[in-house]
Amino acid sequence: LVLGVPTVDIDNGLCEVLLTRNVAQAPHFIPPSELAAADNALASVGIRASRVPAPAWPEELVGARERFNEAFARIPHRYAGNVLLVAHGDTVAQFVAQTRGISDDSVYAVPLCSAAGADLACSADPRRGGELEWQRSRLLGDILVLDDMVADE
Repeated sequence: LVLGVPTVDIDNGLCEVLLTRNVAQAPHFIPPSELAAADNALASVGIRASRVPAPAWPEELVGARERFNEAFARIPHRYAGNVLLVAHGDTVAQFVAQTRGISDDSVYAVPLCSAAGADLACSADPRRGGELEWQRSRLLGDILVLDDMVADE
C-alpha cells in the first residue's frame, strides 16, 4: 500500500506541462500495467489508468492550465471522501490560483515538496446549482503568491 491507499488512479489531466523547456522531446508514458515492474513499492497497489488521454507534446502553458482546471472540476465527482492529488509545480500553482480566485500568473514559485490543500463544498451561489467547488485553500511549504506579498506591505 502507498500511504495506506490500496488503489492509485492516474489522471492525465494533472500531467506536467509539456512545454519544450520542461520536456525536450515527446515523452514516453509507462503504461499503468507496467508500473509495478518499474517500482517494487507499487507491486501491492492497484493502479487504474487515466480515462483522459495524455496531453499532446509540445503544449503551451495556457492549454495546460485549461487541462488542469478541467481535472480539478472532474476529480471531485469521481471520489467520495479525501482525495490526494500528486502533481508537478505548475499544476500546484494553478490549483492555488483557482482555489484562491486569483489570476493564473499570481503564483510565482512552487518549491520542491510544497503542497496546497482545499476543502470541497457545494457552491453557495444558487446559479451554480449546488455544484462542487474547492474552498479554503491552504499552502504548505514556501509557495510564493504575489498577491500575498503585496498585501503584506
